[in-house]
Amino acid sequence: MVSRRLIVSSAVVGVVLAVGGWLAIYDRPMARQTMTIGGRQLMVDLAITPADQQRGLMGRTSLSEDEGMLFIFPQAAEQTFWMKGMLIPIDIIWIYGGKVTGVTADNKPAEQLSRVLYPSPGPVSAVLEVAAGWAERHGIIVGTAVSY
Repeated sequence: MVSRRLIVSSAVVGVVLAVGGWLAIYDRPMARQTMTIGGRQLMVDLAITPADQQRGLMGRTSLSEDEGMLFIFPQAAEQTFWMKGMLIPIDIIWIYGGKVTGVTADNKPAEQLSRVLYPSPGPVSAVLEVAAGWAERHGIIVGTAVSY
């Protein structure tokens, strides 16, 4: 018969490993690169892996005028975003085929119990998140050229 102490010790080790794995995913820095949208250059964090995409801008308290987060998907598909863990309002810029296909502007952080969903206007290959009002300030509309 397995002792109670061994079972408790195993459970504690499992919890520590799980928390450590979670922290490793959420604390590691994302890759960064420059992109251009509508002739304007931005430095963006790249959210490519599912873990990076899940983390997104969660917990960030600010975004400067020349930075954002670019979500890159392996194949074009309809995407749905929500503001889980968000502390700042953002614009969501939907991208497909090197062009903007839609802008969902001034999305405010939701109450954690409220799950407001933001669907893409169709299939997208990438999504750019920037500070709220950025798209309007820089004239970003459907058809604006994007390169990264």
